[in-house]
Amino acid sequence: MVQFAIARDFMGMPFYFNLTKPVGRGYPNAPADDVSLLQFCFAAGATSKQPPPPEILTAWSKVTVSGRTDDATLASIDAWQRFRRKRFGPSVEVDGIVSVVRTESGLYGGAQGPSYDIVHLNFMMLFGIASIWPRIDKDPRCSALLGAANRQALGGHLTP
Repeated sequence: MVQFAIARDFMGMPFYFNLTKPVGRGYPNAPADDVSLLQFCFAAGATSKQPPPPEILTAWSKVTVSGRTDDATLASIDAWQRFRRKRFGPSVEVDGIVSVVRTESGLYGGAQGPSYDIVHLNFMMLFGIASIWPRIDKDPRCSALLGAANRQALGGHLTP
């Protein structure tokens, strides 16, 4: 189930949605709600008023929120990680896997490393659906499964 995570001093973001299991290459049976969250980040980011660079936008615009790790999802992960490696250097993994955040800071290696992919992708999602964020369940691209996971993750943190 998608997790609600408090962001400890992460660039002004109060919280983000975290995965429960890795998604991507080598994880064909990743939980559908985790895959859906990642796909939703791509779909929302592709239509943002601050869209990603063209090499990412091309891949992201082909993603649908299906909950299945398909070729479009894998291509979008690859494009995202290549872009981040080019921008932030060799400390960014390019392995085709979006990992579960394991630190309070949302950064690899505590306060010194780059952000985990899913944390950074939460920003892209936020830019894409700013008027309704964090209620991603209000967006028409959100699947019923992801909507339920979103409401459960937010639990008592927000009012309906």
